[in-house]
Amino acid sequence: MRLEAKTKLSSKAKEPINVVKYNRTGKYVLAAGNERVVRLWNVKSGACIHEYAGHGHEILDLDLVYDSTKFASCGGDKFIQVWDVNTGKVDRRLGGHLAQINTIRYNEDSSILASGSFDSKVRLWDCRSNSFSPIQVLADAKDSVSSIDIAEHLIVTGSTDGTLRTYDIRKGTLSSDYFSHPITSVKTSKSASFSLISSLNSSIHLLDQETGKILKSYIGLKNMEYRVRSSFNQSETIVFSGSEDGKVYLWDLENETQITSTSVVGTPIVTDISCHPTMDDFIIATVHGDLFIYQYN
Repeated sequence: MRLEAKTKLSSKAKEPINVVKYNRTGKYVLAAGNERVVRLWNVKSGACIHEYAGHGHEILDLDLVYDSTKFASCGGDKFIQVWDVNTGKVDRRLGGHLAQINTIRYNEDSSILASGSFDSKVRLWDCRSNSFSPIQVLADAKDSVSSIDIAEHLIVTGSTDGTLRTYDIRKGTLSSDYFSHPITSVKTSKSASFSLISSLNSSIHLLDQETGKILKSYIGLKNMEYRVRSSFNQSETIVFSGSEDGKVYLWDLENETQITSTSVVGTPIVTDISCHPTMDDFIIATVHGDLFIYQYN
């Protein structure tokens, strides 16, 4: 497999970018980080078409609603801000966490927003209500909640206490799977049958959500200190991850073999990765404030 660098998207500040995401059509990208600004990019033209400023500290995560008309962002200021994409205005500002908010995620129909914090709590917000209070607080983690994903009827959370917690909304149950190192990234499959777990021992595991069994493991990357996210491609056949050695790694999901890796020019750490929803493209974020779009074939 060959990787081809297609586009570089750069900002003047050169501050670390902590999160990057394609919208559902793949025509636009949102990215944010230590600069405290969310930028909206047109993928085809490579132009930054809007900036959303309002956070008082670094931005650590963001997520878009289903139709891409709104997005939520969070970070060091302990608030979630829900933005109108077109007007650039904040529709809602949600507080209650006692420390920085590390991660946020909408469910499939964007009716629920989940937030995870350094305060070890997960808060669930009703997006159809005007209430500024969460509908539920999940207080099971013993340390910082670093990552959340939602698929089907499951809310899956990763914590630096080394535990993956799966909340089954339909059954009202909680199951816990224990890892020996802090979890930094969780990505659940569309069917909610398995999850990709990154942890601070330079390994990624594929976990069966039904049995809790580790199905596959992916090694070769470096991840010992920072949050480095991993993901699937759109067909869920390839595993992607950034790394603390300035590279991007790709593995075959089924046979665990490393397909390829490539060094990203000018950065020591690749922090986040987002795969295009329909094409064989992915975008990466770096600690030097650059975004790179690659094609794989």
